[in-house]
Amino acid sequence: MKRVITVIMLAQQPNTAWPNRKSIFFFTFVKELEITSTWRDLTDKGKVTLPKNVYVADANGKPVALLNNNVNLGGFGTNTPLFLKGDAITIRWGYAYFDSQGNEQAPMVNIFTGYINSVQSKSTFTLEVMDNMYILQQVKTPVKEWKGYTVEKILLEIIQGATMPSTGKPLPFTVNQLTQTQAGTIRTGGETVTKLLEDLRKTYCFEAYFRGSELRCGSFVYLPQDAGKPPYNTFTFQEDIISDNLEYARKDDMVLSCLATNTIESKTGETTKDGQPKTKKVKLSVLVTFKNGSDTPSYITPKDGEEIPQDQTGERHDFFFPGATTITALEKMATDQLNKFYYIGFRGKFTTFGMPYIKHGDAINLADNILPERNGTYMVRGVKYTAGTGGLRQEIELDYKVKVNSEGINVNAQT
Repeated sequence: MKRVITVIMLAQQPNTAWPNRKSIFFFTFVKELEITSTWRDLTDKGKVTLPKNVYVADANGKPVALLNNNVNLGGFGTNTPLFLKGDAITIRWGYAYFDSQGNEQAPMVNIFTGYINSVQSKSTFTLEVMDNMYILQQVKTPVKEWKGYTVEKILLEIIQGATMPSTGKPLPFTVNQLTQTQAGTIRTGGETVTKLLEDLRKTYCFEAYFRGSELRCGSFVYLPQDAGKPPYNTFTFQEDIISDNLEYARKDDMVLSCLATNTIESKTGETTKDGQPKTKKVKLSVLVTFKNGSDTPSYITPKDGEEIPQDQTGERHDFFFPGATTITALEKMATDQLNKFYYIGFRGKFTTFGMPYIKHGDAINLADNILPERNGTYMVRGVKYTAGTGGLRQEIELDYKVKVNSEGINVNAQT
């Protein structure tokens, strides 16, 4: 018999209005918890709902009653608020059980670290939370024209030159530059770093997310060290897969396409007033499609001003390849990348228990004892963590199927 454990630590952060807010509180019960974590979003985020008619323990173990007229939960009163936007929050969970010797074991994992983004107080109170992207949505970019920089180096310089909004201290973040993305001249004008990252994603399919205090950015989203080496965690139908909306598809059932692009600078043949050659930005694009079970794709290269056909019947991806300088190179890179999604196997999501703990970027096995031919290994695109009176749950979203050898998998095989 296993007992659910959740521990939520809330650490007050001092500010100019309340400089002495430095207490730490612990909750060992949550009414409702939901955290969504995926590289497809810039940030891990979610909600934590807690009852008021409970006591929380401070760092010294002293109980503090929430249901108290003198308690200011969200900063809406005149006395010092108990919890406030910007306070730090850490969430851990696990299961307690007795081993074969009768000793209680209680392994736990950290599923979220971040900040309170909003406090809502009614019969219960709800904390909206966000990971370290909460800080970057307050940090302004400089007014600057960036020439000769890769996108990754722009972000590195901005973050290294910025400070924490609340303390003025340097940002405690590192920048993992997975790729070096050439994008010509980029201008920043005082928008937040988060807004800059959103614009880069739309324009260049440039991804960014936090893993702890490390900002990962670039065209790749998976790191080999995250997936690790086999054996990977296995989830089995009729055993620890509680429910699913997985679909097992074959190639002849699929229409799979991608729009691959890159923007390069090309000389116009003209010169500026000071004799420098003029350049213009040229967008390369190609539509690659697999269908009817064929392993040979079709290609459509649009001419200037020509619209790409809309995706009507299948699955469409958008890829950006900064290394492609010709249509031929773009076609090859796009085909190699799209091939990762053109497989016989599962697509979709499934729900399992709170352990083993899974995060996006992991590789996992799906096993079916009744139909073992459906067994396979998949990359995890995202996980939704939920907890409350119903126990601990992870809703795991698959990305694509991978091949495993003795050394593990190559998560960036398109390179």
